[in-house]
Amino acid sequence: MLIMSDFEASSFALQVDKHTLKYRSDFCRKLVIHLNHEGLTGSSIGKSEARSLVRQSLKAFSAALDDMIRTRSNWAIQHDNLRDATRLYITENVVSAYRNYLESFGQFLEGHFSSSTKYVKYTPEMVEQMLCGLFSSRRQHSSSDGS
Repeated sequence: MLIMSDFEASSFALQVDKHTLKYRSDFCRKLVIHLNHEGLTGSSIGKSEARSLVRQSLKAFSAALDDMIRTRSNWAIQHDNLRDATRLYITENVVSAYRNYLESFGQFLEGHFSSSTKYVKYTPEMVEQMLCGLFSSRRQHSSSDGS
């Protein structure tokens, strides 16, 4: 049996917090980086060029989100509070940035952004639902189902 001193436990908790914060930031950055406003503001850009940049950004965001969900769908965080805090941080940051991007630049797409499913693969609500499903192991789901 391994017993940790208070100092060792505290040091371990600090390391977990440090790595958790880095993971959360990295996760968000890998998605939000595609929602770049660069080139979309200012008077020197034409509408067709802006439309093309918005389409490219949304396509890149959707591909990155799909990849993140696919690669992390089996990852689990066993500690309830840590899992919930991680989900909340990621969801709030990513969905907020995505929603703001669509509201700011959706007018460059044909029609309103919410009806332009050709370019907007996911609504902000869909992104939120996808992110909220992360970090639960299948084992946790099946044990809570009584299986």
